[in-house]
Amino acid sequence: MKTIKQDGMIIEFDCEAIMPDKTIIRYDIYRPDKEGQFPCITTYGPYSKGMHFSQGYSLFWQEIKEKYPEILEGTSGKYMNWETVDPEKWIPEGYAVARIDSRGCGRSEGVIDNWTIQEAKDYAECIEQIAALPWCDGNIAGLGISYYAIMQWAVAAQRPPHLKAIIPFEGASDLYREFARHGGIGSDFVTVWYPLQVAAVQNGLGRFGQFGNISQDYLSGPKTLSKKSL
Repeated sequence: MKTIKQDGMIIEFDCEAIMPDKTIIRYDIYRPDKEGQFPCITTYGPYSKGMHFSQGYSLFWQEIKEKYPEILEGTSGKYMNWETVDPEKWIPEGYAVARIDSRGCGRSEGVIDNWTIQEAKDYAECIEQIAALPWCDGNIAGLGISYYAIMQWAVAAQRPPHLKAIIPFEGASDLYREFARHGGIGSDFVTVWYPLQVAAVQNGLGRFGQFGNISQDYLSGPKTLSKKSL
């Protein structure tokens, strides 16, 4: 784990949550640089916690700057990450932010298995372990778009005791009717989405993967696995 203090925050990269099967799930924490306990806003998903919005989605980042500049008011924008909250907006309000890489993605170990009960259980376990940290007041929320929204519905069904609120938007709670087959019509979204957004940051790419400009480390490291293992 690496800890830095800057921009009024304490940032802890690669915190570890140990799952019941001993798989290590890693997450980054952004929290106020002061004494006290704080509620924590969490996201759990595959898109790499250490990748800046502009690094993975440059066209959308440019559109934000050109069409919606008010989004960047009151923030440097340098910690913004795809479909998650901007810690520079929330830390001054007394919140902490946790970005969790889902199983098999980014810096988290294991095998990718999107939108499964296993992911929901992993997220619930992370919530409970984060709630027990000394700086946390025990109140955990979920917030995020799309994949992060879907996972909020899933983890809420697990009923982790310290999950107090979810704020899902642009998500789905029925993967058949609301995602795979809208109105019965098949969607080819997954065939495009998976190789570009998930496999591209698979854990184990290591030095052959991308270098994160938030984390200043390999997004899919630290291990570099063979193509066969991947």
